[in-house]
Amino acid sequence: MSKILDFEIKNYKGIVSTRIELSGKSDTPIVMLIGLNESGKTTILEAISQFVSSDKSVSSLYEFSPENNEEFTFIPASQKGSFKGTVSVAATVQLDEDEITAIEKMAEEFGLLVDREALGKKFRITKEISFAKNPKGESTGSLGLELNAKRPREAEFEPYAHPDKPDEDLWERVAELVVEGVPTVAYFPTFLINVPEEIELAPFQGESYEQRHYREILAKIIASTSQDVDEHINRRIAQYREKNGPQWLDTFYRSHEKNQIDAVFKKVSQALTTEVIGGWQRVFSRETTARRIELQWSVTGADTPTAMVSFAVSNGDSDYKVSERSIGFRWFFTFLLLTQFKGESSKQKTIYVFDEPAANLHSRAQAELLKYFDQMVGSGDKIIYSTHSHHMVDPRWLSGAYIVENQSAKHDEADGYDLEFLPAKIAAIKYKQFINNFPGRTYHFQPVLERLQYVVPEIVGSAPFVILEGISDYYAFKTASITCDIPIKFTIVPGVGSSALGNLISFLMGRDEKFIVLLDDDKAGRQERERYRKKYLLPDRLVITYADIDTAYETGALEFLVGEDSLRIVQDKLSLSTLPSKDQYGLYLAEQYHKAGARAGIFSPQGLENLHAVLRFLARQFEQS
Repeated sequence: MSKILDFEIKNYKGIVSTRIELSGKSDTPIVMLIGLNESGKTTILEAISQFVSSDKSVSSLYEFSPENNEEFTFIPASQKGSFKGTVSVAATVQLDEDEITAIEKMAEEFGLLVDREALGKKFRITKEISFAKNPKGESTGSLGLELNAKRPREAEFEPYAHPDKPDEDLWERVAELVVEGVPTVAYFPTFLINVPEEIELAPFQGESYEQRHYREILAKIIASTSQDVDEHINRRIAQYREKNGPQWLDTFYRSHEKNQIDAVFKKVSQALTTEVIGGWQRVFSRETTARRIELQWSVTGADTPTAMVSFAVSNGDSDYKVSERSIGFRWFFTFLLLTQFKGESSKQKTIYVFDEPAANLHSRAQAELLKYFDQMVGSGDKIIYSTHSHHMVDPRWLSGAYIVENQSAKHDEADGYDLEFLPAKIAAIKYKQFINNFPGRTYHFQPVLERLQYVVPEIVGSAPFVILEGISDYYAFKTASITCDIPIKFTIVPGVGSSALGNLISFLMGRDEKFIVLLDDDKAGRQERERYRKKYLLPDRLVITYADIDTAYETGALEFLVGEDSLRIVQDKLSLSTLPSKDQYGLYLAEQYHKAGARAGIFSPQGLENLHAVLRFLARQFEQS
């Protein structure tokens, strides 16, 4: 199947022009969008949902077409009534070898050879609406695939020329194959957790967005059991009505047709139970009190009758409507419906797009969901999601993360909120690029900092302990411990500064634990060493600085220990014009520690040896005590 390399969005609501990359220097299975409120994360996700959607009921909520212009305005809000430009959502796509071979075989049927090298090039698929001539917009789409062909005896490939007869047009066949192979986009906006209490299985005038969405989801679920909504449900009801006249409903519930439809819903309920309850257990790795998902149904509409369906969850004793359950339960229920019933060929990959998936979940559920994301992308699917929560940040995926910023908002002033409405200017900037260019604007990537800079204290049942000054020291020694030539049998605990270690010391002393406090050998570190020794009546060997280990480390802090060559490695990795600050260095170490394959080469040989020497010293101290 082909691969989408990036999305490019222009003039969509507050987006002037921005690009979201899925495959650059490395293939990114999961893309995080991180940003403040009102920064434009949802706008970017809405725009991406317009490209190719496997869930038309969702993408139609934001229908990117002139017909829906009155219901949903996607032109820049500041230019309503005067916009003459073009709104576009495009994707860069690349075919795989199997698709190129399939196109070659198609061409042979037309007596042609095609240029395989040209087919292997990246190309654009673009959806546009131009407002230059029509205030309601004129919609166009383009497929930028380079199709060059020739007759077997011709010397050079030429751009393919369309024949007069459409049934002889190779291009039409190729375009159909390409579009069918492009990954689909399945968008899950947060508000779709509002599951209707009852869902009609036929469209009707005035049908709400939620009703249409869940009607089409039910059609997919029913189709997954080799049944069809119209043939096996609606048509049976309609035929019974026609056959039995105005009073048909009086006898319908005792009819053979009703029993046939019951059998359909029983089969579908079983499929729902298997996928939803099973999916719940896969996400949370534990049993649930729910035992069965039931589709309960009745008939509605005397003139144009159809089935009216509701979801019910049974625990074996009682049935509950999904709409009666908590917001968190409803979110997971609808999430599992979306991900377990794609409604597409299993060969076709999906790009799942989630808007604030953590918004209605407690911290444990967020962490479980993050693990499940990892499983979802294992089959080749991709995920794009927005978040405010540090529980939803995985350091392994930061290479594919973006900071989303509304550059017209005054987030740098006061508390970052203002009632002054300015034209939006939404941009998505690569996380690495943002922190390098704007290291002081930490509020934009605060969830990342909270994830990287907070370490759950490893206290209970894992003595002895080494208390370090801060998080940068922690990640440096944790990373070095992986390659140390001796087993590290002590737990490293990060503090929050040399002067703020008293609570940890008191706690460990109260538990009668073995520990050593290791501080920088700068002025502050030496002062705190003496204070802790005196205040807590601790032997000199339990509160030390780097110089107490080796006089070569005198006056040194972590940066001195790892050396300038190690700092230059990080400078090069981050493309900085100067050596990294302590915060930048610590953040880089934290990211690399969480990437199993990226830990090698982040210290110079001498810097790594210095860290190992300190670890060996500490190990000997505990062995001798």
